[in-house]
Amino acid sequence: MGFGFGEKVLVIMHGLPVLDHRVHLLVVLVLCVGHRYLLTTRGAFGGCDIRPPNAPHILRYMSIAIWKFKKIFFRSLEERIKQRNRKRAEIWALKSFRDRSPRYMEELLKIIFLWLGVSFIVMGALCFIGLLKPTADSMIQTSAMLGIVYSLLGLVFFIVSTVLKSVTSLKSRLHNELLVNGTKVHGTIEKVYLQRYTQYGNRSPYRILYTYTFQDKLYHHKSYLLWDKPDFRENDPIDVYANSSGKSTVWL
Repeated sequence: MGFGFGEKVLVIMHGLPVLDHRVHLLVVLVLCVGHRYLLTTRGAFGGCDIRPPNAPHILRYMSIAIWKFKKIFFRSLEERIKQRNRKRAEIWALKSFRDRSPRYMEELLKIIFLWLGVSFIVMGALCFIGLLKPTADSMIQTSAMLGIVYSLLGLVFFIVSTVLKSVTSLKSRLHNELLVNGTKVHGTIEKVYLQRYTQYGNRSPYRILYTYTFQDKLYHHKSYLLWDKPDFRENDPIDVYANSSGKSTVWL
């Protein structure tokens, strides 16, 4: 007694290894759409005639068809997924090595403006509850109005801090993207200097000026903030990761 199409699909699915439910649904959809084609085509899969007279052979050839479909269709998909996950893992690995100290000037300014915003908001709250009052020669003589002014200034500082945070995020993302997908070229250190006018936690950062040639163009860039003295000297070689837009970074 022959099998119906639904029974054939159930037997095939029972014999397949455990797959994701979406893969099962895709296989069933392909079988339903191409049912007539599979049963009437000669030589479509390795020169086999998939119009055999008995059900076991039908199941066998349909299994071969599914196996070849999976091999051709999912091979490229799996490679793309693996490549994407590999890049994500590299980016997260690089992020895990980041120092907690600010890496960019915008990140340092973000912290400063954030604390200024908090301070002015607190002073505004103290004015509203009457603990902070205007002086006799102040332009504003009411505590409520002074509280509004302090609160508005605190809000402005918060907005500036948010903008600087966005700029820092974009720079950090570009840094990680260049490390993963940028072109590695050889550069030369021009100068290593201490940025004395910048301090964070009673420490001043170092920066490296470097030069490199990319696509027949000479570039002069500086590194991000380094809170430990780098072991480099003038004219030392350095690896630079660059792109065609003129952006570059170094990994120190």
